[in-house]
Amino acid sequence: MKIAIWHNLPSGGAKRVLFDQVGGLLAAGHTVEAWCPDTADSSFLPLTDLIPEHRMPLPRRRELNPKIFRTLAYYHNRVTRWSHQLDQHCRDCAKRINDSAFDLLFVCSSKKSHIPPIGKYVKLPTLFYFHESARYLYEASPVLPWAAPHAKFYWRDMAIWIKHWIKLHYLGIQMREERENIMAFDTICVNSLYSNENLKRAYGINGHVCYPGVDSAKFHVSNKTRENMVIGIGAFQPNKNIEFVIKAIAKTEKPQPSLVWVGNTSNERYFSELKSLSGHLEVKFVSKLRISDEEIVMLLQRAKAMVYAPNLEPLGLAPLEAAACGLPVITVAEAGTRETVVHNKTGLYADRNIESFAKKISMIINNEALARTLGENGRKMVESHWTWEKSIQNLENSMLSTIAEYSCKDPSSPHQAIH
Repeated sequence: MKIAIWHNLPSGGAKRVLFDQVGGLLAAGHTVEAWCPDTADSSFLPLTDLIPEHRMPLPRRRELNPKIFRTLAYYHNRVTRWSHQLDQHCRDCAKRINDSAFDLLFVCSSKKSHIPPIGKYVKLPTLFYFHESARYLYEASPVLPWAAPHAKFYWRDMAIWIKHWIKLHYLGIQMREERENIMAFDTICVNSLYSNENLKRAYGINGHVCYPGVDSAKFHVSNKTRENMVIGIGAFQPNKNIEFVIKAIAKTEKPQPSLVWVGNTSNERYFSELKSLSGHLEVKFVSKLRISDEEIVMLLQRAKAMVYAPNLEPLGLAPLEAAACGLPVITVAEAGTRETVVHNKTGLYADRNIESFAKKISMIINNEALARTLGENGRKMVESHWTWEKSIQNLENSMLSTIAEYSCKDPSSPHQAIH
């Protein structure tokens, strides 16, 4: 197949998945070419190492001056302005893709809007790989954006209500556009069963589960001596719940393990709070920002356990990479981790409370035989169920089915997601 790709991904797990998907498609003999806006990350696992990638700048569009009405300007610039920029960019990319005789367009997520509009403008079969929705629209973090403010419906509180109505107006536009955009794709693939539930909850459609794989040659077991250290992987952002892990380590049996945390991006205020908290609780906290894969593998081979407690992570590659390195994982039994960690086989589930999580950390740290058994099982699970060979074969089958169904479709009918 001759495959066009469009994405607007930041650094992180989704970009790693796309990079390995491209590598797998090339190894299977397909021709692949990519398009993206200049807002996509280009330094982390650059696709240009594998294929031609066309970085097309977003069209410039005037911002509203926040001095006029701060709330109106904020949401207009964040939703409407961005939507118009991305829409015009996707039209430009679609024209080039339509003129280049591709068999299929493979689309990944977009920053900010998550579901791009490019499916509406191409004249070929389309497959969208769904990682997650705009979670702030559908999940309480810590409250849903639709909750009414604590204000009386009096004139003196009218400014509060006006700001709330403006927010609802623009977020409603974003929800409407995202659903219209996702319905334009012929096929939706998702990265986990939990993501498929999110897809149905947010947009009312089903997808086909196409699990990613793990490079078990890169992430491998070694004979390095395990140190009194646990490792976490994920952005230094509040939704990764790093403060929960620090508090749990402070409750573990002496001598407490140190915590090494690896992240690809950092919220400076949150990071400062983590450093302050770890100092106050006397937990040794070592941060690593945007380090190489080789250093990540070395840390996974030296640690005694992975600690992983993000809020409703759709899948999470980190537990699988840990398992490939023979490292047991301590996590909370929710969302995608229920698919990547098997309780009492490749890791341990804890309740989402500090005492329970601390107890499970101590169980693994102080029981080498248990840690070794869980680690060995994790490696076997990755080698049998999470290979890129299986993942690419599944993806290829979805692509071929999409092309076949598209060829039977009435050319005058609009795109409609297969569900």
